[in-house]
Amino acid sequence: MGTRRLSPTSYALLGYLSMTPMSGYDLTVAVRKSIDMFWQISKSQIYKELPLLEADALITGTDVAQDHYPDKRVYQLTPAGAAALDDWLANGELPPPVSKIPELLKLFFGHRMDDRDIRAMLLATRSDHVASVARLEELIAQLDDYPPARWVRATARYGLLEHRAVIEWVDETLLTLEADDHPQPDDTADALDVIRRVPPRPRDVITPDNDA
Repeated sequence: MGTRRLSPTSYALLGYLSMTPMSGYDLTVAVRKSIDMFWQISKSQIYKELPLLEADALITGTDVAQDHYPDKRVYQLTPAGAAALDDWLANGELPPPVSKIPELLKLFFGHRMDDRDIRAMLLATRSDHVASVARLEELIAQLDDYPPARWVRATARYGLLEHRAVIEWVDETLLTLEADDHPQPDDTADALDVIRRVPPRPRDVITPDNDA
């Protein structure tokens, strides 16, 4: 087995293959329909990672012939792969969370935006999350009939509650937008002064440069 340091994405693929042998296409579909709501993995990442995991002897692949389609390579977990997955799951260390939410990034600089553009962006965001709530409610209802999938259900519940919270936040923010008492700041530097006074988290402490 190689000594390459595995990423959480690597372990995610090992986790899927611990359930059943899968092709790259199967993994892509499974990711899109499940963990994509909290851990996105692109199709290109999956197809790039699978040969690396096979070279590390953590999975093994078999070419399978298909009628009317090109042959596909189906991967399954090796004992070494299962051991690596179990070690990672038992390890209490977690990577720092990564959150990139485009509408929040734009809203942060809302002093440069027109109210109509903010409203349109918020309504589009709300529509997306309402659709996600409907999908997750349907998924959870199906999982209710399959008790062994209780941990899959638990992650789906997290997503459901998160989407509901975003909808509540959008409604609250729209009310703020519609109020008559939200003047634009005369000096946006004042907001930065407030931000600077917020106590940092330990991992946010930045050592000044020598020439600072």
